[in-house]
Amino acid sequence: MLVPRYPGLLCAFGLLATDLQYDYARTALQRGPDYDLAAMNAIWQELEQEADRELARESVPAERRRCVRLADLRYAKQGFELTLEAPDGTLDSAGAARLVESFHAAHEQLYTFADRKMPIEVVTLRLRAIGLVDKITLPEIASAAGTTPQHHAHRIVRLDGAIYDGIPAYRREALLAGHALCGPAVIDQLDSTTLVFPDQTAEVDRHGNLIILLS
Repeated sequence: MLVPRYPGLLCAFGLLATDLQYDYARTALQRGPDYDLAAMNAIWQELEQEADRELARESVPAERRRCVRLADLRYAKQGFELTLEAPDGTLDSAGAARLVESFHAAHEQLYTFADRKMPIEVVTLRLRAIGLVDKITLPEIASAAGTTPQHHAHRIVRLDGAIYDGIPAYRREALLAGHALCGPAVIDQLDSTTLVFPDQTAEVDRHGNLIILLS
């Protein structure tokens, strides 16, 4: 188990480090094999224009924008669809054939069969627009360099009906890379409290994460 350096801030931290993503969808019901490729391409182009406007409002430079075309396909009269990535660029008859074959293969992988004689319906066209952001480099903490962690207090802990007295409590900010704690132990910090069980060991990695393993 991994306990991040700042558990209470992990969600916000992840938000800052994650690419922007917008998803668009437009119903476009068609039954093959004679698809209206011009209409499908027009819909995707409209969705891409909408995505460009949204990413521009987010101040994402044009060179950092990525768009992925997707389509929901199903066998005729089927009650559910599979979402598949469409070939890059303008969809032509060869690209449509590859998309249909991808559907057969995905259906066979998921449901153990494919019916290549059954017409394929396109139900919904989708676009996934991505705005690439700078990635965050995690800072490293100081090395323990042969030192041992020092507890600052003792606690009484009840686990599964058993009382453990004199459990050492450590301050998270005082732990260094390479420190290891044998459970039971308590690790205090401002945004969380970590409990290391009696059969576990907590090791501190170079980024300050706790790696909890069975002893």
